[in-house]
Amino acid sequence: MDAIERVGIHWQSLLLYAVNFGVLFVVLTKLLYKPILRMLDERRETIRRSLEEAKELKEKFKKEVAEREREQAILLDEMKLQVHASKAQAEAQSKLLMETTERERERLLRETREEVSRLKASIVQDAEQEIVQRIEQTVLAVLREKSSTKETKKDIEQAWKHVSSAVQKN
Repeated sequence: MDAIERVGIHWQSLLLYAVNFGVLFVVLTKLLYKPILRMLDERRETIRRSLEEAKELKEKFKKEVAEREREQAILLDEMKLQVHASKAQAEAQSKLLMETTERERERLLRETREEVSRLKASIVQDAEQEIVQRIEQTVLAVLREKSSTKETKKDIEQAWKHVSSAVQKN
């Protein structure tokens, strides 16, 4: 110890330095280090929670995006089905309309043909009646006049020409 005292260091000074260092260490630990460490721990915890929340939000966002894409795909499929169904329905209605129109056209053609046939039959019947009347008139005229065969033939031919032209006009 003498050697230490020769250098100018006393044991009381060393003890005083040690006590001062201990007091300073306790004071700094209590007043400065612990609050700073506590603040750093709180900040670290806040950052950790923020990162966890960001991670959760990111995963939630990914799930939301995936859900929206799935819903969009479902809606797109439904729209495609509806468009397909609408096209099929339109084609069916078009086909039904075409069939109805074709049936109506065939009915009108049939009725028109029947009417034409009736008119032809009526014209032919009228022509036959007229021919019969002309023949009767000619025969009666021949019998009344008792004319020659040549004149009778001539009268029949004229009557026939008259009937033929009347039939052709109708």
